Amino acid sequence: MLEVSYSATHVVFVNPKNSKSEKLALMDAMDTNEAIRAIVSEQKAAVSASRGAVSLLAAILDNRRLDGYKGQTPINEKIPKELKEAIREMEVEYLKPAFESLHTSKGAKPATVQKLWDAYAKELRSGGSYAVAKGKVTAYFAHCGELPTHDGKLLSVAAVDKLLANAKEAAGKPAEQGISGILRDLAEKVEKRSESTKLGDVGAAVHALKAMLATYESMLQEEGQAALVKYENTNTGDVTQAAKAVIVKAAASKKGKHKPTMESVEREAAKEIDPALI
Repeated sequence: MLEVSYSATHVVFVNPKNSKSEKLALMDAMDTNEAIRAIVSEQKAAVSASRGAVSLLAAILDNRRLDGYKGQTPINEKIPKELKEAIREMEVEYLKPAFESLHTSKGAKPATVQKLWDAYAKELRSGGSYAVAKGKVTAYFAHCGELPTHDGKLLSVAAVDKLLANAKEAAGKPAEQGISGILRDLAEKVEKRSESTKLGDVGAAVHALKAMLATYESMLQEEGQAALVKYENTNTGDVTQAAKAVIVKAAASKKGKHKPTMESVEREAAKEIDPALI
């Protein structure tokens, strides 16, 4: 735990493991009207800051060096620290030159620019708009393999957050497997049962299983018959035409002899269609 101490102007947090400390200023309280104006001002600025954050992150993440991390993290796993470190390195590479150029053009000296950059970089990692956007956008990139853009437009942080939530919900739902899948799972549980497995009334289970077995066997037989009819119609042709052909054939072969009976015609037609049926 951190050690905490206060002064008249600051609160100080000290890590006893490495003696590192962080000093944060205490704030003077505002009156109600002043606080309302400050919040309104911040809300307006936050919209712009959020858009700027997503813009920067989209540019930083659109780099081949990060392709190996794109969409490679399962939705319920933490973002790899290697990806976080790579993004921090690329933030410096991408942002620092532009930041330095901005302040140098205004006449700031190199030492001053460095101090300004250090403060800016520290704020990037605090709980501001950029840090919030970075957490969501990085997760979207790592889990879903997507940049925070669509057709050349930026996604808002709120939209990215909803897309992430949707992906997590989808990942939590098992694939639709129907009753047959449920039965397979139950069979496996029964087979691998332990003393703690609650089997319930075994007799009732046997009765239910027999009833289900009879139902499924009947359905399987119906499926087989339907498949046979489809096969006959597809590969043998119209059954009626085949029967007529058999009648003609039978009549010709029996010319001068006794006439074929309906039973013999049906038998010959069945052989013509599929000998295996006889």
